[in-house]
Amino acid sequence: MKISICKKTAMISSGILLCSCAMMTGLMFHPDFNKFRTDYKAGEYDLAIAEITPKSDTPENAEIKFDSKAYGSYAVIAGMEAGTAALTAGKLEDSTKYLDMADGDMEGSFSFSSYKPKFYDKIMVNTYKGIAFWAQGDTDHANTEFNRLYERQKEAIEEHKREIEKNEEKLSSQESQEQLHAVQDVLNKEYTEYKNFKPYADFTNPFSTYISALYHVTAGYDKSEVENAVNYMRRVKTMSSNQYLASDIKMAEDRANGKKIGSNVWVIYEEGMAPEIHKKEIRIPFPTKSGIKMAKLVLPEFVSLPHSYQFVTASTSNGSYKTQVLADMERVIKTEYQRRYPVVVTSAVLFMIANLAIQEGSSQLINKTIGKKLDKKMSKHGGLVGKLGKNKLGSRALSSATSVAIGELLTYPLDTTTWSTLPKEIQMAKFKMPANRKIKITAAGGQVIADVKIEKKIKNAIIYVRSPAANGHTNWFVIDANKAKQGN
Repeated sequence: MKISICKKTAMISSGILLCSCAMMTGLMFHPDFNKFRTDYKAGEYDLAIAEITPKSDTPENAEIKFDSKAYGSYAVIAGMEAGTAALTAGKLEDSTKYLDMADGDMEGSFSFSSYKPKFYDKIMVNTYKGIAFWAQGDTDHANTEFNRLYERQKEAIEEHKREIEKNEEKLSSQESQEQLHAVQDVLNKEYTEYKNFKPYADFTNPFSTYISALYHVTAGYDKSEVENAVNYMRRVKTMSSNQYLASDIKMAEDRANGKKIGSNVWVIYEEGMAPEIHKKEIRIPFPTKSGIKMAKLVLPEFVSLPHSYQFVTASTSNGSYKTQVLADMERVIKTEYQRRYPVVVTSAVLFMIANLAIQEGSSQLINKTIGKKLDKKMSKHGGLVGKLGKNKLGSRALSSATSVAIGELLTYPLDTTTWSTLPKEIQMAKFKMPANRKIKITAAGGQVIADVKIEKKIKNAIIYVRSPAANGHTNWFVIDANKAKQGN
């Protein structure tokens, strides 16, 4: 007996198989991300991390929490979340281990992962690893991570270009073009998520670009990297209205020209949490041979979370300095979704075309094989049921209802998982090192959240402040910005 399998059916079947394997891979480990977020907002960082990392059965097996195999399909998302929580708690070595685990799984196959990382995820993993290594004085590894994030920004642009090219190939048929135009007409009226939205350019994350440039200016040891940092600082200035950037650009130019850069303090303030992504369902009518079919398109709807403290103020013997927005992470995230929007819509349309073909086939199958039997059986009954079975319209209605049911099951999927511990905004202030080296940082409402005394051995200091929620615990640590590879 010969069995022929439709290619589309085979593709769907293989997708289900991969999904099943992915679920089985993480069968023994089920991180509780809801409890994680609750504990994280409350400032209970150790409890939060424990909710999403595997438990070791013996002290000797404690390193299991950094082993991606123990996480199954959750290694990428759990690694990123735990890495951020550890960074917020000031557990820098743990942070780099969690993030390194996530980074390693990003480079592998996503077939068994419950989450496919976005471009901004990859860039921020390198950013946070660079910051954590820098804060530990391990500037050799910090240098690697900051250079890697530039590469990933380039990779994002190139990969997106390839996506667009593949997208155009998929739409080569006239039918696909017609269906896409029909969808676009509906979306233009009903989906306004990106209306009047101003994206950042070319998948650029202003904060990642800035912090890596600042590293190369203060701790860098390669002249060409310092010269590149000047251009990166200037690029950030085109994307941010932060007034302290002008001083940083002047400092970078001086360093590139061999001049001394003085003694400074930066306050980097990460506040709030990244937006949630909800599903917005849009029903789109499609004409087919057997009548109008309703397809369902699911697109992302961004839900902003509250600010923590809208700014912080650094008070010194020289004056007070209020932080200003350097990068809007919500805008970074939304930029990627907007850039990939045409690809997502095209994939959804092609999925719906296949969906409609299945619906159409199911209608014909019901009419040919089941319809006649239903007509005979239903005609014996009175009332509406009997009348429905006595005519062709009744059979069509039944087959249409069955088709819609099939269509509901085959709605184009949308992953709403996000790296939730990314901040809402990243802000920055800069000022000269005060003579007494004392800095008091207060929240917008006047609450003192940090009393910092900079050690004498530190010439240029970064006070890194993280505040996920206003009622939670605000944490901070100091980075010796001049601690270069040579140890000076």
